[in-house]
Amino acid sequence: MHVKLVRLRFSLVFTNLDGINPKKIDDMKKILLIIFILNAVFAYAQEPLEYTDVVYLKDSTISKNDIYNSTSEWFVKDFSSAKDVIQLNDKETGKIIAKGAYHISPTLMIGECWVNFTLTIMMKDGRFKYSFTDLYHTSAHGKSYDGGDINQEKADCSGMYMTKKAWRQIKEITEVSCYNSITRLTETIENNFKQNEEW
Repeated sequence: MHVKLVRLRFSLVFTNLDGINPKKIDDMKKILLIIFILNAVFAYAQEPLEYTDVVYLKDSTISKNDIYNSTSEWFVKDFSSAKDVIQLNDKETGKIIAKGAYHISPTLMIGECWVNFTLTIMMKDGRFKYSFTDLYHTSAHGKSYDGGDINQEKADCSGMYMTKKAWRQIKEITEVSCYNSITRLTETIENNFKQNEEW
């Protein structure tokens, strides 16, 4: 999409350049093309790190109510930390919003820390939608070591306290943690429904 956009703008800029030195036109094209590409890259880099998708369950007959009950059970089991707080729990609309935090154990590159987040689950018959937002890194060693907003290219504490490689690794761990959470949620919903059917 970015390439098509660049080409479209590129062709519009150079539609009326009769009488100008061809070499100057080529130089101008190169400069403007670089500007367009950098703008596209910058826009892409500024997109927030947000994990969201719709999960379609294997059995489409699982009702919104069943999904809600299993999701509530999953929250109790998975959100057991003192940092975890359910902010909205609406059975009628099938929506749960909670704040949580993934604990990251210390490694050679990373000190003990958490990645805080807001998780929104919206439910309908046979499916649910999840969204992880407000992803924010905090350290166990004080605010001076906090990385801050995960969307940032560099951590707030970058440099001596946080290398680029360590910051990238924290983002990768966060992505895997989000994926594993939704996998467990999906399994809880489907297994509960299966057990209720077999009872």
